[in-house]
Formats: sequence, C-alpha cells, structure tokens
Amino acid sequence: MRENEDYRILCWLVISFGGGIVLFFQLSEPIPLKVAAFVSTIAFIGAGIFFRKRFFFILLMLMGFFAGGVTSSALRMERIKTPVLERILIGQLKGLVESVEIRNERRPQLTVRVLEFSGLKPSEIPVKVRVTLRPSSILQAGDYIDAQVRLLPLPQPVRPSGYDFARDAYFKGIGAVGSVLGQVSLLDNSAQYTLESGFMFSIDRLRNRIAKQIYESVGEPGGGIAAALVTGKRGYITEETNQALRAAGIYHIVAISGLHMVIAAGLFFWSVRYALSLFPAIALRWQTKKIAAVAAMFGAVTYCVFSGASVATIRALVMTMVMLGAIVAGRHAISLRNLSLAALLILLFSPEALLGPGFQMSFAAAAALISLAPYASRLSLKMTNSGSFKRVLVKTLNWLIALCLTSLAAGLATAPFAVYHFHTAMPFGLIGNILALPLVSLIIMPLGVIGVLCYPLGLDEPVWWAVGIATGQVVKAAQWVETFGGSVQYFSALQPMVLLLSAIALIWLTHFRSHLRWGFIAPMGVAIVSTVLFSKEYVAFVDRDGRAVAVRSENGALVFVGRINSFLAEQWLRADGDGRSYAEVKPVKNAGCDALGCAHEGIVSVAIVHKSAAFEEDCRRADIIVATTRVPITCQAPVIIDKRALQVKGAAAVLRNSQNQLIVEHARVENARWPWQRGL
Repeated sequence: MRENEDYRILCWLVISFGGGIVLFFQLSEPIPLKVAAFVSTIAFIGAGIFFRKRFFFILLMLMGFFAGGVTSSALRMERIKTPVLERILIGQLKGLVESVEIRNERRPQLTVRVLEFSGLKPSEIPVKVRVTLRPSSILQAGDYIDAQVRLLPLPQPVRPSGYDFARDAYFKGIGAVGSVLGQVSLLDNSAQYTLESGFMFSIDRLRNRIAKQIYESVGEPGGGIAAALVTGKRGYITEETNQALRAAGIYHIVAISGLHMVIAAGLFFWSVRYALSLFPAIALRWQTKKIAAVAAMFGAVTYCVFSGASVATIRALVMTMVMLGAIVAGRHAISLRNLSLAALLILLFSPEALLGPGFQMSFAAAAALISLAPYASRLSLKMTNSGSFKRVLVKTLNWLIALCLTSLAAGLATAPFAVYHFHTAMPFGLIGNILALPLVSLIIMPLGVIGVLCYPLGLDEPVWWAVGIATGQVVKAAQWVETFGGSVQYFSALQPMVLLLSAIALIWLTHFRSHLRWGFIAPMGVAIVSTVLFSKEYVAFVDRDGRAVAVRSENGALVFVGRINSFLAEQWLRADGDGRSYAEVKPVKNAGCDALGCAHEGIVSVAIVHKSAAFEEDCRRADIIVATTRVPITCQAPVIIDKRALQVKGAAAVLRNSQNQLIVEHARVENARWPWQRGL
C-alpha cells in the first residue's frame, strides 16, 4: 500500500509525544518525573529488543514517545519551580527591569526580576512579576528599581474550560501581577548585570527606541503596525486598528511568528545567493545555495534576538532553522518530517507551548500548506512560448492563485482553533490576506530591514516614511473589509472534545496520502455534530471572588450584576458568542445593588450577598445565591456558591440539565495541585 511505502513514522511519533503532553496537563496534579522517565525508558528498551519486529517496534516506540511527552512536561515543571503569590500583598520591591512594553493608550507594563520583596520570605518571592506603571513614568530594561507595589495572585480562568492565564504566566517565570504605587527610585545596577542579561537589556532598549522612532515618523494609523512588524512591540497599535485587523483576518501579521521569520530568512537567503551569482568563479565552483542557507540561519537568529526572542518567535526560529538545515544537508526543506522535527524540538524544551493557540495554529497552517503543495501545481497555468507580456501575466496569475490557495488552506486549517480559543471566525479573511500579505512581504519587511540598518547612521526616517505608506494601505484594506456585513462571526465556547476531534481530523487529513485520508470526515463530522447537539448554554457566570455575576436575561443576552471589570466582562461575552463590548453592557451592571448585596431577575434570579442580613429574603426568592460570606445552613436556595467553593474550585458557571435542574461547574478540579493555581 502507498501508506506503507510512504510511512511517516517520525510524524506519528511526534504526535504520540504531543499526546503525552496533553495527558500530563489534563490531570489534576503533575505526574512524578521519576515515574514518567521510568516508563519511557522501559518502552525504549523494549523497542530496542524488538527492533526487527516491525509491528512491536513501532508500537513500543509510540508508547515510549507518549511517555516521553509526559517526561518532558514533568522535567519542565522541575526546571520552572517559581514561587507563586497566594494573596494580595503591598510591599517594597527591588528588582531588575527585564523588559518594558510601551502602550499607546494604556499604562506601560514591566517584567521585573525580583531581588527583594518586603513581607515575604526568600523562598516565597516570585522569580518575576509583571506590573503596570503610570503613563508618565519613564523606565527601560536594565534599570534597578525600588518601588512600592501592589501584587495579586496570577489571574485564573474566568469560566470552566476557559484559557488558563496563570499557567501561561507561570511558564514564563512570572509568579504575580500588579501595579506600581507612587514613585519609582532608581538604584545602582552595576552589580546586578551579567553579560547575557546586559545584552538582552540593550536589545530591549534598542527595540523600544526604534519602535518609538517608527511610530513618531509614520504616525496614525499605520505607525503602530509598522513598529510592531519591525520590532515586535505592539503597544502603539490603537484598539480601533486592532479591531480592523481582526475583522479582516490579518491580525497575525503584527505578531512576530512564522510568516515574519520566513520573510526575514528569505531576504538573507536570496540576497546572499544573488550576490554570489554575480561572480561566475564562485557561482560555478561553490554550492551557493547552501552558503545562502547558512547566511539565512544567521539572519534568522539575529532577527529573533532583535524582535525580543518571545516564545512564538523562538518557535518560528526553530521551524525555520530546521528547513534551512535541510537545505544545507541536501534534503527537501519543506516536508512533514521536517515540520515534525521542528515540533519535537520545541516540545522537548517547552511542552506547555502545545496548549497555546500560537503553537496549534502555526503548525496546523504549516501542515495544511505542506500537504497542499503537491497538488497546487496542478492548478497553475502552464507557461507558453508566448511573448514576455503574456509570460509576466501568467506568472502574476499563478502567484495570485498560489496566494489564494495558501490563504484558504491556512484559514480552514486554523479555523477550529481560532473558534475554540477566540470564539470568532473571519469569513472574509481570504480577501484581507490577499490585500495585505503582498504589502507585508514585498515592501514593509524588506524596507524594515533596511531601516534598522540605517538607524545607527540617522538615515532611517525616509525609510519609515515609505514603510508608513505601505502600512497605511494595510490599515485601509483592513478597514474596508471590516465594513463588510458579518466580517466577524462570534461563536459560543466550544468544549475541549470538539477541539481534540478537529485536531485529529486535521492530522488524519494531512498525514495520510492514499484514499485513507478521507477518513478525516469521521472525526470532523463527530466534532460538528457535538458542537450542534452538545453545546452548553450557561444561564450564569460567577467570578472567582464572588463579587460579579453575568446572568442571562429574558431576551437571551447576558447582563452584569455587581462589580465587574472590562476584561472579565468581555471574556464572558466572547465565551457566550456575544459580540458586544463592555461599554455596551455597562449601564445595567449595577442594577439592584445596595449595601447588603445585589440582585437581578433574568431567566434565573441571582443574588450576590455581602452581609448576612440579606440571606433571609434572598434565600427565599433567588435561584442562585453567590455569597462572599458564610451561608447559614437554613438557606434552601437551589444553587449556593459560597466563598469557600470559589476559593477552592475557582470561577463558576451555572447551566440547566435535561431535567431542568441547575448544575454548577467550576473552572478547576477541587483537588488540583498545580503550582500556578495557588492563591484561589
């Protein structure tokens, strides 16, 4: 059979490795490293013993890689081990500023490596914290600061199956978030530097200076996009521009990822190869393609470091280096095996990346494009011996066909992941990408490289002016697509099983090459049916501190009761498939509140109780009691969510089952023992 001839064992081994990672993080507590390592070692030893027995060898290798995924995750947990703040705390902080995110419309955000913090034992001090500053404050990476700060525990999921912000921060070494109170004092930092940290601080300062220079040179509306594309600093992009980019399906262009890394590496590759071709003695004797690939490797590493070396950028760098390494080795650069190798390298060192939308969408799009490549040539127009004009026309049409096919394939492959994580789909993303990507690939990125090279000479401003013209057109294109009716479609939150089935369907479609690939219809069909038949419509959401509730009104829309912030409100709205902004719902959020608590009548009646005097009345009439104090045993409300339940199990959501009973779900399992879940 064709599948036996083309067997992609490495691809399936990496998929098994990912399955082990998924299992590890789905449990209520970490699997001990020794247990995972023992199981994987036994499996690999068994594979060695049965090396000549193909079936048993492959089976044991799959088991070994599955256990290897668990081992990699457990090892990563051992390496991180940063203390996590368990309560709100105000104290004096001394630490090194590692990075500064300047924000055009909001307060600057610092990541600080903590050296001292009053009120905590050394073993309790988080390695890093993320804090916001007053807009007028001027700090930069490398500053040694002394400031009073208010720190909070890491933000937990706002609903069942919601995104775990605390886990994401924990694996970045961040153990608390908060804000700076008052003035910041600068201390002598000469004794705090290492060679590596000093270099990274210098890079962050340079990125912020160039980002500011680009923004001031270009202005609105394209200045923020230009700064993001060149430096990776997205703080200058206005919220209106962000919304337009999302509606057009091109927000991915402002996040330094695979697209940018490929363009940057490609610029170095083709520039070096073209320069070498100008010298016949070199072109005829040397392997210029391999030399250009090595040069592109250095260029890609340089771009990664300059753009901040974020997790997404490093992931894109690994993928690019594997492809370029294949060229140096004389192998096909674009293949599922190389993609699998890149995924394995990333997951070995950062297994938690598998759980994030960036990794999932990047590799889904790449797998789809690689699988499409053998069939794309069949749709290309054939070149003839006609005149030069017709040849140019044919090449242009083929380029447009390729752009449409790649945008469509990538969009379809990433759609389930986008709907699951962001609850949105952009049906006109194909149009947005066709309009924006040529400008990004052919004008903005090449000019960005030239501008950075001209910056030390003070000759960069004309370059940024030209970049601004192109980014301005990108914004206009996005705003035009945004005007289309239904440019953004909102979906209520999908269950994790739907995402898993969609991923299985994509893997099946891209990894089989014979008629077996049509088997992807089964898991995809089950995913679609599950979405329609088993979706959950919650009647209420409850915040983890018990002071805010979203309850469904008689017209089916959510209204807010109690004290709620914009972030929490929009997370709930998006999970409900509601496209309204916080400001549009804000006027009704304080209805029915007094000193004792809050109450609201919707599809169900909800009461938030702050003082015990309110229990007598609220327990008689409310369907759901949310209490920030102890609930008396005489309270007979159908659903009681007290402070203890929220502390132990996190945010809650209430739904009706088939028997019309109200059921409570929480964001975490009661006995979960993950380190980032402390402080609930």
